[in-house]
Amino acid sequence: MSLVAQAQYSKKLSSQELSMGFGGMNYLGDISMDGQRGFFGGVDMQATRPMLAISYRHNYHAHVGGRITTTIGQICGNDQWGKGSNASRNLHFKSIIADFSAQVEFNLLPYHPGHFKFKATPFVALGFGGMYFNPKAELDGEWIALQPLGTEGQHLEKYWDRPQYLRMALTVPVNMGVKWNLNRHWSMATEFGFRYVFSDYVDDVSGYYADVSLFDASSHPHASMSRQLSYRGSAPIEGTVLEQTLRGNPSNRDHMFFVMFSLTRKLGGL
Repeated sequence: MSLVAQAQYSKKLSSQELSMGFGGMNYLGDISMDGQRGFFGGVDMQATRPMLAISYRHNYHAHVGGRITTTIGQICGNDQWGKGSNASRNLHFKSIIADFSAQVEFNLLPYHPGHFKFKATPFVALGFGGMYFNPKAELDGEWIALQPLGTEGQHLEKYWDRPQYLRMALTVPVNMGVKWNLNRHWSMATEFGFRYVFSDYVDDVSGYYADVSLFDASSHPHASMSRQLSYRGSAPIEGTVLEQTLRGNPSNRDHMFFVMFSLTRKLGGL
């Protein structure tokens, strides 16, 4: 009878937890290691920046729980950090990232927060979310927001088919890691998080260059700044030669990932 009772307890539970995590964030995009993205083959580790996450988790079962997470961090990229042909493009950016996700978390082993027996497990979390980003580039010592400038000609009449992108995008969040109990109330976890982002403009780079000479004739209030930040290469190329040249890789979207350690406090329940 005691074995049956123990087995039942190992499966049914209702508890809540609050977590705070710290780690490093990076991205895969058009300004990461020359844009060569054989999945993680294009990661530039020197672009890793700090991040913070806060999560609320409700455990429904020894194997299943739900969680919502808010993550704030920074990503960046610079052509000059690479060793390939994109160094001559001379583009760079940084962006604050605010990510919100709702996920279902699956424990591969039976797990109870604070329990002396079922105290550790690998886990996988899947769900949906949204992300805010705001890419900026430095010009004359000042960091300028790039989205309002239309650096790929989004404000120019000739490029009517290049719509202005949004600074928000839907994401598909995937997390995996290991968590373990420290005592009755506290636990720790280490995890890897990946965000598939439904945007290719997290770094403000995606398609073709615009003819930078058209910025001079534009009535847009930021046309001069748009020209300077659109093409930053050393060669004075303008006109149709430039506008037939890819500025980024429109066939691939940008992605974000992080590695994080977190500390969790059990709030109540069994």
